[in-house]
Amino acid sequence: MLGWDNGRGLVCRRTVSVDANYLFTVADEVENKTSSPVSLHPYALLSRHGMPKVEGFYILYEGPIGVLGTAGLQEVGYADVLKDGGAKSFKQTGGWLGFTDKYWAAALIPDQTVPYEARFSGAKGPKDTFQTDFASAPVSIAPGAKQSFISHLFAGAKVVNLIEAYGEKLGAARFDQLVDWGYFYFITKPLFKLLHWLSLFFGNYGLAILATTVLVKLVFFPLANKSYESMAKMKMLQPEMEKLRERYKDDRVKQQQELMTIYREKKINPMAGCVPIRLQIPVFFALYKVLFSTIDMRHAPFFGWIKDLSAPDPTSLFNLFGLLPYAVPEFLHVGVWPLVMGITMWVQMQLNPQQPDPLQQKIFNWMPVMFTFLLASFAVGLVIYWAWNNVLSLLQQYTIMRKNGAEIHLWKNMGVEKLVARVRAGEGMDVGGAMARGGATLRRGADALGQRVGIGKSVTSAPLSGGGAITAASESSGDMTREQALKTLGLQAGATETEIDAAYKKHAHKNGSLNGSEKLSQARDVLRGRESS
Repeated sequence: MLGWDNGRGLVCRRTVSVDANYLFTVADEVENKTSSPVSLHPYALLSRHGMPKVEGFYILYEGPIGVLGTAGLQEVGYADVLKDGGAKSFKQTGGWLGFTDKYWAAALIPDQTVPYEARFSGAKGPKDTFQTDFASAPVSIAPGAKQSFISHLFAGAKVVNLIEAYGEKLGAARFDQLVDWGYFYFITKPLFKLLHWLSLFFGNYGLAILATTVLVKLVFFPLANKSYESMAKMKMLQPEMEKLRERYKDDRVKQQQELMTIYREKKINPMAGCVPIRLQIPVFFALYKVLFSTIDMRHAPFFGWIKDLSAPDPTSLFNLFGLLPYAVPEFLHVGVWPLVMGITMWVQMQLNPQQPDPLQQKIFNWMPVMFTFLLASFAVGLVIYWAWNNVLSLLQQYTIMRKNGAEIHLWKNMGVEKLVARVRAGEGMDVGGAMARGGATLRRGADALGQRVGIGKSVTSAPLSGGGAITAASESSGDMTREQALKTLGLQAGATETEIDAAYKKHAHKNGSLNGSEKLSQARDVLRGRESS
């Protein structure tokens, strides 16, 4: 308890109490010992000295904040209140005001039934100062009487359940908006509730992140399926669209008219692939914002070396993850999880065909590297979420593309098809006999055969001194003529390369292997080789 006598008949007493979670209750009492009534304004302020260090991310607000009666949420930046005329005042009833950081906040909560004037202000100096304050409507104290008024101050961690409880207890409207839920409040907060419940269920916040991401993916799977189905149909029209562009290359209007005619005939909506993706973006952004803004990840462990999901991955590639006894510079601090994220991002990008523009393809190739270094300094919980989301997106996209008959470029772009072709080319060969015929010649032939299966001349059987024989490559694949290749892919003479690719995709889907059988690949290569020769 604090006391003060002004020497002119007014005696002030202040009682301050605080609970375990840093909610301060301030009770002021004034006794009027004069012979005339006195009018006083209850007043409270929060002052911050020096420009604080803020995260500086667009998705997170830090600074003076308040929910002020009918004026609603007010976020007045530090830089704004320092400007000439930057101070802002509001005459309202009910609400609260203060300062918010990423995980911590201080907020004044006046009597919710008494009108007040609230103010955000700042002053430049050797140390900039920032202030939020309020002055309630005047209270009249009769001679010989006492009058008291109570206000509250919260100064603690932004634990959602805690500040919700304080908001209900004190009747402070929207007190939970001390946490920056963003524009998608109606999505962000339910996602937080789900994450929080799953963390209690699993006993591990990292597992809750993985489980929440899976559940969100499952909810949006029908939309994603619709999107990729539309994209697959559009890809099937590529040969016709190429012909139209070639035919009407000097008449854009006619080109668009003919395209719209094709869309109507095939019952395809070119925008159908975009709408489902746009509907998903707010939800995944909201989930990212929850992980970035809420305090639940702070000091929450995962598995292995991850002891704090809110801190960056403590390992680094450039000292072999701690095996070498030296500390690396911060900009080279690339841990295990950022590498996993970068790799999954790269693999996901391999699902799409190579870009026709070499410069654009180089940019695409470097993007995973750039994101690996960029996210290395982020909270590891966010990086785990990103990596896991990449894995689920990869599986989802692969499944849907395979289902809808779209060509999957993953194995081709990763070099798996070449490896499979080499293995298949080696089947049925007597290695001992081949070595007897000359290892160097066989290796050259095998390499050529692996690169273009069955295009070259077949190797005939020949008796060897060791009694063995080399089996003809033609037994498994054989030479294929142009007529046979056209028949295999169901094409007519004079087919363009685009038509060849479209026919290959169609038959490859029916075949059910990686990207088509060896025979299909051989037919495509024969036609391509003769087209380009």
